[in-house]
Amino acid sequence: MSIGDPGINLPPAWELTPPMKAWIYKLFTAMDGNQKAVCLNASSEARDPSLNVG
Repeated sequence: MSIGDPGINLPPAWELTPPMKAWIYKLFTAMDGNQKAVCLNASSEARDPSLNVG
């Protein structure tokens, strides 16, 4: 899977890139490992009251 459109944000003949550098045109995704920790740290209305209702 490439990350772009040929002729727009990929160089000409990008498919001919040597295998050692082909990773440049791969799609990388990542997930924040702290997402679950943030959910565990949820505050309550008593500890952190809001400024208005809703």
